[in-house]
Amino acid sequence: MKNLRNRIIAATPLISIFIFLLIGYFGGEWGLKSPWLLGCCAFLLIPINSTLLTKNWKRRLKHVIFLLSLLVFLILGIQFNLWHPGWVVFLSVFLYDIFARRKIDLSVLSTVTIIVLYLVIGFVSGEWNRAWIIILLIPIINILLGPHSILDFSASDTKKKFKEYIKKDIINIEIVENDEDKDEDD
Repeated sequence: MKNLRNRIIAATPLISIFIFLLIGYFGGEWGLKSPWLLGCCAFLLIPINSTLLTKNWKRRLKHVIFLLSLLVFLILGIQFNLWHPGWVVFLSVFLYDIFARRKIDLSVLSTVTIIVLYLVIGFVSGEWNRAWIIILLIPIINILLGPHSILDFSASDTKKKFKEYIKKDIINIEIVENDEDKDEDD
């Protein structure tokens, strides 16, 4: 089974080239608007196939959903010139992540609410160019809510844990002294 899986993964680039050429040459006869450009979507089979044929494909399903969203977006845009409403398919990645975790915390709930509010204002009033400001509420609210690790600190050793958190998660850089700087100071 593993040998067959590796062969399929190895053959996927050639299959993608075949589909690309097939759509490119004959797509005009099939009524496609931009057959060569649309044929480029066949190359998305390479990462989709290699992701699905790995051992832990359920874990990597999020990546496949992103690639499928990209494929649908490109087809909607290239073939039907629906670039503007087509970007909404990228929300499927976010929605899948919510349903896969099976738990909604406050930051996810606020993010979903703000995105829905943005879409409603945009579709109802057509003021997309002004409604985007609402999206700025997402990082503001998430900053105010703070990461979960900070909220779990106990009062007794908050200072110690906060310093460890800053060093480990936020800063995470190594300070190296340069010997040339020491010589210049002397």
